[in-house]
Amino acid sequence: MKEFYEQIIEDFNNKESFNNVFNKLDFSYKPTFILYLPRVGSTFLQQILLCTAKIGYISNLTAAFWNKPEIGSSLHSKFFNDSFISNFNSSYGNTVGIFEPHEWGFFWRKWLDIPSNEIYYNPESKINWDKLRSKLIVIEKILNKPLFFKTPYANNYFKEIDTYIVKSNVIFLFRDPYSICNSILKARKNKYNSLSVFFSSKPKDHSLVIKISNPIEQVIAQVFYIYNDLLELRSSLMRSSYITIKYEDIITKFDSTIKKILDFTDNNYEKYLKNKDLLPIFDNRNEVNFFDDKYKKEFNYFFQKYFKDFNYENL
Repeated sequence: MKEFYEQIIEDFNNKESFNNVFNKLDFSYKPTFILYLPRVGSTFLQQILLCTAKIGYISNLTAAFWNKPEIGSSLHSKFFNDSFISNFNSSYGNTVGIFEPHEWGFFWRKWLDIPSNEIYYNPESKINWDKLRSKLIVIEKILNKPLFFKTPYANNYFKEIDTYIVKSNVIFLFRDPYSICNSILKARKNKYNSLSVFFSSKPKDHSLVIKISNPIEQVIAQVFYIYNDLLELRSSLMRSSYITIKYEDIITKFDSTIKKILDFTDNNYEKYLKNKDLLPIFDNRNEVNFFDDKYKKEFNYFFQKYFKDFNYENL
C-alpha cells in the first residue's frame, strides 16, 4: 500500500486534483502549539524536539511550498529520516538547512488574513476556518505524526484555533523578562543598528506599544503586554491542555524538562534516549552582557515601572 505522501507526489506529477484524496479526513492526533514571547529560545526548543520526539513540524523544505503545503510536506516525508540531528544554528528565528524548523509566516498570514508581517492580529480578519482546518488535517496525514507548530501568530489566534480547528495542546514557553528585554534591545541594535526600529512580535493590541516613543520603554512594554496576553490565555484553558516550560529549566534541568514535554505530547523516550548524547551542550543565554551600559539606569527604571509586581518564579 502506498504511503500517503507517495500518492500526493504521484497525483501532482500526473497533474490530478488532490481533492478526492482529502475528502472526509479528520485529525488523528491533537496538535501542539508553542506559545511564546520573543527571544525565549522557541526555535532552540523546536530544534531539540525534532531530534528527540516524533513530531510533525514545518521544515524549511515544507515552508518553501507554503502555498502548496501538500507538496512540501510530501517531499519532507519522503526524504526526512528520524536520525536527523539539528545543526542548532539560528539567527532571529531563521534557520538554514532543509529539515531545520520554520515559523511558516507566509502560510499563517494568508490563512489568518493578516495583510503584513508587521501585524500580528487583524481584528477584521475574514478567515475560512473550515478550509484552514482541512489544510492542516492533510498535512498531518502526510507527515503521519502529531502536528507541532511554532508561530507568533498563534499567540493571538489560539482561542479561535482551539474552537474552530481542533482542541489543541499548548506549551507556554517563558523566560526571565529582564533577559528578554535585554535580548530584544540587543537584537534591535545588532540587526538594525538602531534602538528605534521595532523587532519581533507584538501584543494583541499593538497600539499599546506602538504609541510609546522611548525605545527602551517600548521594548519593556512589548514584553509586559505579550506576557499579559499569554497569562490571560493560559488562565482560560483547562489545566490538562497545557504545560509551562521555562527557558532556564531547559538549560539547568534538561533531562527532566524534555521528558516533561515528551510525556505531555504522548511521546515515549525511545528517540530521546537514542539521540540525547548527540546533542551539544547548550550555553545559558541569560548570562550575557547588558546591551549597552549607558542605558542601564533608564532600562532599570522602566523595567521596575512595568514589572514591579511580576513574579516570574511563580509562573
